[in-house]
Amino acid sequence: MNKQGNRSSQRSGFRFHGKQILLLGLVALVISAGYYRWTVERAELGAAVPTAAPAAEGSDRNEQKSDSGNENVDKNKTENGNNDKSGGEASEKNESMDKLRRDRDSARSSSVEEWRRIQSDEKNSQESRKDAENKIKQAAEASDAEKRVETQVKAKGYEDCYAYISENGISVTIKGGEIDGSSVASIKDIVVTETHIPVKNIKINQQRN
Repeated sequence: MNKQGNRSSQRSGFRFHGKQILLLGLVALVISAGYYRWTVERAELGAAVPTAAPAAEGSDRNEQKSDSGNENVDKNKTENGNNDKSGGEASEKNESMDKLRRDRDSARSSSVEEWRRIQSDEKNSQESRKDAENKIKQAAEASDAEKRVETQVKAKGYEDCYAYISENGISVTIKGGEIDGSSVASIKDIVVTETHIPVKNIKINQQRN
């Protein structure tokens, strides 16, 4: 009886030992599979690295080209902006005489409109209406005289001329050419002939470029 109990105990121990071996075998198999997979992934990663580097390098080159292109564009914009600014300054100088004439004619037109309103209003006194009528006539004569002076002065070889007649006399601004004693006398002769304004009330100016 005791012998059978011992044999049963031995068999039971043998079976328990066999389960441990099986478990260890499974663990070893899992570890081996994991190691094999890690080795394969590492090899694939190592093979992919050399192809990634040139792509990044090419991207850097493209970025450098793009930055260089942007710098060229900005530079061209700056240069064009400077050219436009220079051209604008030159245009402003060329148009200054025209602007003076436009401002002069606009102010005179506004005055004439006011005088016509006074003249046409029967509620105003006869004296005020007559005074407004005379001012309208004087404004028209002054405008015609200014244009004649400007035309004849430019005919002397000057680039441009601006004339303005006021209650105090006439102001003549010359652009281009030389202004000396002889040229001033010549311009004053033109002014006296066209406007009948005394020489003492004639002012000659020169616009500098």
